[in-house]
Amino acid sequence: MPLTTSRPATSTWLLLGDSIPEENRERLTYLIRSLGSHVPVAFIAESSGDCDRFADATLRTEPKAMLTGMRELVAQRRPYADPQ
Repeated sequence: MPLTTSRPATSTWLLLGDSIPEENRERLTYLIRSLGSHVPVAFIAESSGDCDRFADATLRTEPKAMLTGMRELVAQRRPYADPQ
């Protein structure tokens, strides 16, 4: 029986919620992007009216909607993923 090794898939995310003030979310996102990182940044929103203009996506707090949003964000960002 051949031995195989597999590296588990890893993803790096920055998930931001409204517990962090908007100004700090903006600074953190700016800092990460200024370092050349292509890490997806998502804002977790309680309501559909909430959004963060600095995030790549706004995700709803409901689990199914959040997972769907995360899949869509990964699909959009895949060509720009950080090398592993």
